[in-house]
Amino acid sequence: MTSQAIGFLDSGVGGLTVVKEAFKQLPNESFIFIGDQARVPYGPRPMAEVRRFVAQTAFFLVSKQIKLLVIACNTATVAALPLLRERLSIPVVGVIEAGSRKAAAVSKTGHIGVIATEGTIKSHAYQQNLTAIRPGATVRGLACPQFVTLVERGAANLPSSSAKVKRQLRPFKTQPMDTLILGCTHFPILRTAIQAAMGPTVKLVDPGAESVAIVKQVLADKHLLADRDQTPTAQFYTTGGAAHFKRVAEQWLQRDNLDVQHVALTEMQQYQLPRQTEVHLMKHDQLIIATRNSSKAREFREMFEPKGITIKTLADFPEIGEINENGTSFEENATIKAETISHQTNLPVLADDSGLEVVALDGAPGIHSARYAGDHDDAANNRKLLANLADVPAEKRQAAFHTTLVLLKPNGDKLVADGDVQGTILTAPRGNNGFGYDLILVSRSGKIDG
Repeated sequence: MTSQAIGFLDSGVGGLTVVKEAFKQLPNESFIFIGDQARVPYGPRPMAEVRRFVAQTAFFLVSKQIKLLVIACNTATVAALPLLRERLSIPVVGVIEAGSRKAAAVSKTGHIGVIATEGTIKSHAYQQNLTAIRPGATVRGLACPQFVTLVERGAANLPSSSAKVKRQLRPFKTQPMDTLILGCTHFPILRTAIQAAMGPTVKLVDPGAESVAIVKQVLADKHLLADRDQTPTAQFYTTGGAAHFKRVAEQWLQRDNLDVQHVALTEMQQYQLPRQTEVHLMKHDQLIIATRNSSKAREFREMFEPKGITIKTLADFPEIGEINENGTSFEENATIKAETISHQTNLPVLADDSGLEVVALDGAPGIHSARYAGDHDDAANNRKLLANLADVPAEKRQAAFHTTLVLLKPNGDKLVADGDVQGTILTAPRGNNGFGYDLILVSRSGKIDG
């Protein structure tokens, strides 16, 4: 297995900054890279959508028999690192932890800035990592989505781009920071302009470059380093235009005649997450559904009771009070419910968490969908959402209704399943008998979901 390639994935060309460092630190290794340029940028998209895209590119690379996977994208790391580590049998390395550790180590004052995409900034991933590593650190984030566009267009070295970088970073010039994390793998391509805008006293940290050191250590620990006499190869794939990618990649990597191939999205979409090993209920003949909704309970009874499994709900356990769903993701909230209930009953539990993710609102209302405008007030939630989208044209009102299911056994075995309904937000409610956001979400089939 030591002769197999290392796989790298990114939303576009930014991950080439990680590959460039890998060429330096791992000269004997072979690399396979895929940039999902047809769907770049990932930053403004709902995390559920990003997770699905990352899964597709990851399993495309797995089909090439890679020995280790590098998620060379910060937003993709936030969205999919835990999932891919759970589902894949090979090591998976992200970029956020390495960058956080480096920044915490080099900062003298503890005042650290992070520039990244909207998705990464909103996740607070760097803030959480940094404050865990260095309690008391002050971390400020700034979303810079225009930087991704500049790099993808191959305009990083234009004078006009330097001016745009300076304007974008102006809010950080008044902040007392001595370290700045380039929290998107596209951003090191703009390093010169960013350093000029921030001044010479601010230390720039490139998480992608730092992650390569972790890759090297993992390969050594697992005895996967390539032999020194091996002739390394490098293959590059893009879901966008191969000619443009080749031009940008050769310029950035300073290598000629790169092997670049186009992969159609129709081919990419055949790669899906492999099914987890089935979680059996074993000796249990009862399953608790984490709900007090009688209609939902009836649906599950229709599915499970023919298989000899008795369905219980929270209505059968009045001693279980309200559960504080204080997670930062759908999976965390569903897991909190499942763990709380299973711990008190010693029975397997199926819990869910759902929400509407609107692209134009950076994934909001997301996990806060039921309480977007108040406590489970559907009408108020709908009014607030429509008001926030009042100036958004119809072609930019894409949304996804996401659901995560967590099946948890008392011994801790867990099965996670995700699903999305893709659609568009209307300008006014339509239909009858819906609840939640049913009356303003139209699925891609054109049918009103309520």
